[in-house]
This record gives sequence, C-alpha cells and structure tokens, in this order.
Amino acid sequence: MGYTRAVYDAVDALFQSRRSTTEEELAARTEKLHGLFPRLAEINAVFSATASAVVGEVIRAAGQTAEEAMERLKHEDLKLRAEYEAILTAAGYPADYLEPVRLCGKCGDRGVVGQTVCDCYRAALSREAYSRSNLGSAYRGCTFDTFRLEYYSDAKDPQRKHSPRQNMKHILSRCREFCKGSSPSGQGVGLLLYGDPGLGKTFLSAAIAREATENGRMAVYETAGRVADNCVKRLFGRGDDDTEAETEAYYTADLLLIDDLGSEMATPGNVAAIFDVINTRVMHRRQMVISTNKNLNELQKIYDARIMSRLIGDFLPLQFYGRDVRQIKASGG
Repeated sequence: MGYTRAVYDAVDALFQSRRSTTEEELAARTEKLHGLFPRLAEINAVFSATASAVVGEVIRAAGQTAEEAMERLKHEDLKLRAEYEAILTAAGYPADYLEPVRLCGKCGDRGVVGQTVCDCYRAALSREAYSRSNLGSAYRGCTFDTFRLEYYSDAKDPQRKHSPRQNMKHILSRCREFCKGSSPSGQGVGLLLYGDPGLGKTFLSAAIAREATENGRMAVYETAGRVADNCVKRLFGRGDDDTEAETEAYYTADLLLIDDLGSEMATPGNVAAIFDVINTRVMHRRQMVISTNKNLNELQKIYDARIMSRLIGDFLPLQFYGRDVRQIKASGG
C-alpha cells in the first residue's frame, strides 16, 4: 500500500506553504530595503533582465562576439553583486539578507533534487504518516534505540526460564525482525504482545510503527474498543466520512496496531468486528501487532475459538513480565 494519497497531499501542501512563506518574507524585506536604498532596486533591476537581452545590448554596443559579451556580462555581474552586498553590510545587514531563506539547502524546499526525491521530503512523509497513525505525541520519541533494557531486572526468577531483562532482549530482537518483514519463528503475520500494564508493550508498538513509516509503509494504531466501535457503526450505517475512512484503514493499512485487546465490551457485535478485521488482514497477509494486558487464558474467556485460533496460529506470542516501568520511572529509578 505505501503512503496514502492524503499523506502525499499533506506534505506537498506543507512544502508549498514553506515556499510561499519564504517568498512573502523575502518580498517584504526587499520592499523595505529597496525603499531605504534606491540603488539596491536599480541593481536588482539589472539582475532581473534576461541574459539574452543583456548580451544583445553588449554586442550591439561594443561589436563583440557572444563569448566576449558573456565574459563582460559576468564581470559586470560580479561588480554589481559586490556593490549590492556592500550596501547591505554597510547598513548592518547580512550580505545575503535579500536572498530566500530555505529550510533545506539541498532542494530549496522543492522536495526534489533533479529527478531524485530529497531526504527532507522523505522525512516529511514519514512524520506525516506517523502523525496519522493515531499515536499521540507522548510516543513520538519511542524507538528501538531509546528502549532501555536497564529498567528490567537481570535477577533470575526461579519460576521463569529467563530473567526479565533476558526476556526483553528476546522480545526486542523479535520486534526488530518483524519490522524487516520476516516472520519470527515461522509464525504468521502478527505479533501478540501480552502482559501486565507498564512493561513496554505500547512503547514497542510505537517503535514498530515508526520503523514502518520511515520505510514508506502506512501504519495505523488504534485501541481495540475504537476498532470495534467504528466497525459496528460502519456496519449499521451510523458512521460519518471520518469513521468510514478510519475503518477502511483497519483493513488496508500496511501495518495495523491494535492496543488493549480485551478491554472493549465483549458484545457479539464487537467480537464479530474484531474477528473480521483480524481474519481479513490474515487472509491478505497484512501485518498486525496486537497488545493486551490479558494473558492467554483470560483472552480465551472473552473471545470465541475463531479469534483465539487466529491469535495462536498466526501471531507470535511475546509475554512481557517484570516490574512496572512507569512506577520505576516515577520513583526515580
């Protein structure tokens, strides 16, 4: 799928706005200084003349060849530019004060360098796609590189095979593999992140979403409750255009991240909606990440065999355990 048309339109509008703002600011500065220093306006008028017209005048006036005229034109241009900059600096302004200020020096805020898309445009696409993923600003700094393993104890737990830190290293590795498009341990299209609250499930979901958007893929993050609510509204024709667009994205986005599975009301309609989204995406091999504070036994009490079959057969289950990271941070640990 890649980025949607809406993402491209938003970024194109952003770059157009940048260029328009730059031109307006430059026009205001130019008008002010040309009024204060008329000689600047005179020089600028010469700069604005077309090269062919100026060359023609030089040839007619001096009887020179085109090459000689161009050399003379170049010399005159350098003299005028030096005078132009001298007037500005003498008045206390930078020599380039009447040049456009671009945010990107490579593409001049056009988004392309020759026939190649500029890095700044690619970055803007990624930011726009991430902002549309529904992840709030609190998670914008969540990346694999900022995930801190030291919050997880390295002490051995006699009831578990691995310490919390060893377990998180394993989970982090599997999440990285998932972002590369591989299917960890032969599983299907999804990851099932489960465990108590405050252990990093949403953090890693956000990191996965960021990786996806930075690689040109559209990611959508949503709570299970809202997924079910929007799907039911769509089914019964109670939604608006925004609801329709959001619901369509659940099925078509390159990556869907469903948070807090099991927190929604377990009505027949909600359960059917959740199953339809999961089943459709599995059938089309579209990646998913589902996180929940429930364990597998608790999920089996909420959902029917159809959903559990998908979760167990097509998702790699990754259990989070250890101390609540939010509490550790709050206590200054």
